[in-house]
Amino acid sequence: MFKELDLVRLKNGDESVGVSREDVATIVDIAPGSNGIRGYTLEFVDVDGSTNMDALHKYYTEDELEAIN
Repeated sequence: MFKELDLVRLKNGDESVGVSREDVATIVDIAPGSNGIRGYTLEFVDVDGSTNMDALHKYYTEDELEAIN
């Protein structure tokens, strides 16, 4: 289980929002799903300090994430 402010990666990236498997994100929100599956909001920041707004407006499931140690 992940918590807010954990650093994570998407196991397979998300081409629809321009995120690769190597990109690191911070969990900024966790939404309880009505079906028992939590939705994680991730903030990806590029080298210029800009947030990927397309990714920020999506929810990802725990199965899509891997922890950064």
